Amino acid sequence: VIAIAVLSTLFWSTLRAMASLPRSIATQVRTRRGMRGYLAVSQGLVAVGSGDLAAARKFSAEAARIAPGEPLTLLLQAQTAQLGGERDTATQNFQRMAGRDDTRLLGLHGLFIEARRRNDPAAALLYAEQAAREASTPPWAGQAVLEFRCVAGDWAGALERLDRNMGSGLIDKTMYRRHRAVLLTAQALAAEENDRDRARAL
Repeated sequence: VIAIAVLSTLFWSTLRAMASLPRSIATQVRTRRGMRGYLAVSQGLVAVGSGDLAAARKFSAEAARIAPGEPLTLLLQAQTAQLGGERDTATQNFQRMAGRDDTRLLGLHGLFIEARRRNDPAAALLYAEQAAREASTPPWAGQAVLEFRCVAGDWAGALERLDRNMGSGLIDKTMYRRHRAVLLTAQALAAEENDRDRARAL
C-alpha cells in the first residue's frame, strides 16, 4: 500500500511538472527577451549620447526586433534618426509617440524640438500648446507658450499662461511677481501705443 501511494504521488507530481513545463519555458523566454531588449535599448541610448551612429543604428534595430512598440524603443529609434540627420523619420517616430498615452508628452517634446530646428514657429507653438493643456504641464511647454505669446504681443494671453505656470508650480512666487510686473508694463505700453495710433488716424 505504501509503495502504491509513493508511486501514485510521484506519478501525479510528474504529470503536474510536465503540464507546467511549457508555461515555465515561456516565462523564461520572456524574461530573457526582456533582458536582451533592455540591454539593446540602454546600449543604444549610450551610443546616441556618445554620437556613435553605427552602434545606435545597430542597437535600435535590435531593440525594434526584440521589443517593438515599447516606449524606450520608440525613443531610441527617434533619437537615432535625429543623430543621423533623418528629420522626417525622427518626426514620424515622435508622432507615433505623441499618439500614445504613455509617451504623449515625450513625443510632443520631440516634435517641438524638430519644429524649432526647421524654423517652423507655428508648428512649435502648436505642439507646446498641446503639451501645456495636459494635466501635468511640463516646464518646457509652459515656458515655450509664454515666450511665443510675448513675441506675438499677446500680453493678455501671456499673463494667463504666467498664472497657469504659477498654479502648476513651474515658477516660484518671486519669479512670478517679477514676470507679471514686466508683462503688465508691456501691456500698458502697447495699449498706449494703440491709443496714439488711433489718435493719429483721426
